[in-house]
Amino acid sequence: MIEVTPDTACVLYLGIAMMIVLGMWLFRYKKHKTNAIPYAKRHIVCEFCHTSYIDNPEKLLTRCPECQFLNNKSNK
Repeated sequence: MIEVTPDTACVLYLGIAMMIVLGMWLFRYKKHKTNAIPYAKRHIVCEFCHTSYIDNPEKLLTRCPECQFLNNKSNK
Protein backbone atom coordinates (compact mmCIF):
# COMPACT_ATOMS: atom_id res chain seq x y z
CA MET A 1 0.00 0.00 0.00
CA ILE A 2 1.22 3.52 -0.80
CA GLU A 3 1.58 5.85 2.15
CA VAL A 4 0.24 9.35 1.53
CA THR A 5 0.77 12.26 3.89
CA PRO A 6 -2.14 14.65 4.55
CA ASP A 7 -0.31 17.39 2.64
CA THR A 8 0.10 15.20 -0.44
CA ALA A 9 -3.53 14.05 -0.27
CA CYS A 10 -4.73 17.67 -0.09
CA VAL A 11 -2.58 18.70 -3.07
CA LEU A 12 -3.77 15.71 -5.11
CA TYR A 13 -7.41 16.39 -4.25
CA LEU A 14 -7.20 20.09 -5.15
CA GLY A 15 -5.21 19.38 -8.34
CA ILE A 16 -7.72 16.83 -9.60
CA ALA A 17 -10.65 19.10 -8.71
CA MET A 18 -9.06 22.03 -10.57
CA MET A 19 -8.44 19.87 -13.65
CA ILE A 20 -12.08 18.75 -13.68
CA VAL A 21 -13.34 22.34 -13.38
CA LEU A 22 -10.93 23.52 -16.09
CA GLY A 23 -12.05 20.69 -18.40
CA MET A 24 -15.72 21.55 -17.89
CA TRP A 25 -15.01 25.24 -18.55
CA LEU A 26 -13.11 24.49 -21.76
CA PHE A 27 -15.89 22.17 -22.97
CA ARG A 28 -18.59 24.82 -22.35
CA TYR A 29 -16.43 27.56 -23.93
CA LYS A 30 -15.92 25.50 -27.09
CA LYS A 31 -19.61 24.58 -27.26
CA HIS A 32 -20.73 28.20 -26.82
CA LYS A 33 -18.28 29.49 -29.42
CA THR A 34 -19.47 27.09 -32.13
CA ASN A 35 -23.19 27.82 -31.55
CA ALA A 36 -22.90 31.60 -31.90
CA ILE A 37 -24.72 33.27 -34.81
CA PRO A 38 -22.77 36.43 -35.67
CA TYR A 39 -24.38 39.59 -36.98
CA ALA A 40 -27.97 38.39 -36.57
CA LYS A 41 -28.91 41.54 -34.67
CA ARG A 42 -27.26 44.87 -33.93
CA HIS A 43 -26.72 46.53 -30.56
CA ILE A 44 -27.89 50.17 -30.61
CA VAL A 45 -27.64 52.94 -28.01
CA CYS A 46 -30.27 55.67 -28.26
CA GLU A 47 -28.82 59.12 -29.00
CA PHE A 48 -31.46 60.84 -26.87
CA CYS A 49 -32.02 58.75 -23.72
CA HIS A 50 -28.91 56.47 -23.95
CA THR A 51 -30.98 53.29 -23.59
CA SER A 52 -29.37 50.25 -25.22
CA TYR A 53 -31.49 47.90 -27.33
CA ILE A 54 -31.11 45.32 -30.10
CA ASP A 55 -32.65 45.69 -33.57
CA ASN A 56 -32.46 44.38 -37.12
CA PRO A 57 -29.27 45.52 -38.94
CA GLU A 58 -31.13 45.94 -42.27
CA LYS A 59 -33.28 48.86 -41.04
CA LEU A 60 -32.10 52.37 -41.91
CA LEU A 61 -33.89 53.99 -38.95
CA THR A 62 -34.68 52.29 -35.65
CA ARG A 63 -37.09 53.48 -32.98
CA CYS A 64 -36.02 53.47 -29.33
CA PRO A 65 -38.42 51.37 -27.21
CA GLU A 66 -38.17 53.80 -24.25
CA CYS A 67 -38.45 57.31 -25.72
CA GLN A 68 -39.59 56.51 -29.30
CA PHE A 69 -36.71 58.56 -30.76
CA LEU A 70 -35.57 57.59 -34.27
CA ASN A 71 -31.90 56.56 -34.43
CA ASN A 72 -30.04 56.32 -37.72
CA LYS A 73 -28.09 53.30 -38.97
CA SER A 74 -24.64 54.79 -38.31
CA ASN A 75 -25.23 54.51 -34.55
CA LYS A 76 -23.24 51.63 -32.99
